[in-house]
Amino acid sequence: CEEDGYTTYTATAVDENGVEYTDVKVVTDDDDAARGHDYGEPEFIWSESNNGFGAVAVFTCSRCDHEEVVNADIYSVDNYDCTNGGTIVYYAGTTFEGVDYQDEKTVEVQPGHHYTMPVFHWIYDGSTYEVELYLFCNKNDAHIGAIPAELTSTEENDYTIYTATATYNDVEYTEQKRVRNETTEKELVEGGVYLIGDTIVINDTTYFRDDYAGASLFNMSGSTKLESMLPAGYDGGNTSLSESDYSDVLDYDRITFNNETYVRVNDDELGSINGLGYYESSFVFDKYDGEYSLIGVTVVSGSGTQNDPYVLNPVYGITVTFNGNDGVFNHHDGSSITYYYTAQEVEDGLYIDPCADTPEASGRILRGWAKDRDGLMMFNFENTAVTEDIDLYAQWYSI
Repeated sequence: CEEDGYTTYTATAVDENGVEYTDVKVVTDDDDAARGHDYGEPEFIWSESNNGFGAVAVFTCSRCDHEEVVNADIYSVDNYDCTNGGTIVYYAGTTFEGVDYQDEKTVEVQPGHHYTMPVFHWIYDGSTYEVELYLFCNKNDAHIGAIPAELTSTEENDYTIYTATATYNDVEYTEQKRVRNETTEKELVEGGVYLIGDTIVINDTTYFRDDYAGASLFNMSGSTKLESMLPAGYDGGNTSLSESDYSDVLDYDRITFNNETYVRVNDDELGSINGLGYYESSFVFDKYDGEYSLIGVTVVSGSGTQNDPYVLNPVYGITVTFNGNDGVFNHHDGSSITYYYTAQEVEDGLYIDPCADTPEASGRILRGWAKDRDGLMMFNFENTAVTEDIDLYAQWYSI
């Protein structure tokens, strides 16, 4: 099917001294050209999971038994209620070599609640997780919970992979959560990338210079501390400077020392041009909320000395904000959490993980995330690539 056929002719002759000579000719005829696979109708193979049924279509060549296995898209139509029972019809569809194929499976449903919507409730206490399982009926608000889950974890690169497993009525349910390990202290090195939230330990003899504004050499002392993030020309409430002093504030030079924001200003009257603020034990980079998402800096060269200062370039990327949507992230003290990804990570799309922390809301349990507050556009983390800033909103079940 996949290779051309051929005929090999071998000629043999022997001379008067008994010496044998051979020659070979390989001939390919048009009738021997590769024919390609001959697929007929597929066999649909169905499999059952906690959430219903899935299927694959298996295409088998009639000439060589070669198989192609294609995942099928599933949708279902139900005609039952919890009192009387009924049926669910599952439809599997796929397209193969430009042809559409479909199969269906009818499942009898007995009266009673059908708990086929497992929801794991992850409870974070600031250092570790406890996990409970809730089972929701497909037809109404009836639910079973909270069933304690067993939790295991493994380390993988910069992540911890948590696996929760719970059993109800001899059926095992499982779910995983990937959590990026936070770095509490990062060393300043050439080539290092430092994003919002990273903490870098430095000393007061460390020198920096940016390479994108032509600024002069500066160290960690002598600049003006501003009370808040300030766009150019805006007085954020600091009375020690007049509004005109902010005209040369560079938007991408906002740096936070121990949660207090400093910016670099070009004003001779301030005593130190292009200074980066008083020395503290660490600093983190804060986000500029403008046309571009500045999410950190990269050290392009240097060793941090006065003769060889660190040269910094901005890092732009995207932000993904998880909004509690009436829920609160207790361990982050707020109604939302934002994660930052570099432009290199998202050039061709990035498949993000769900938020590591779970928002809490009284009498409700998180069922997933959506691109709108009302849950009309649920977000699928496994097959939705992210290439630009997005906001996701928590969606809830009542319990």
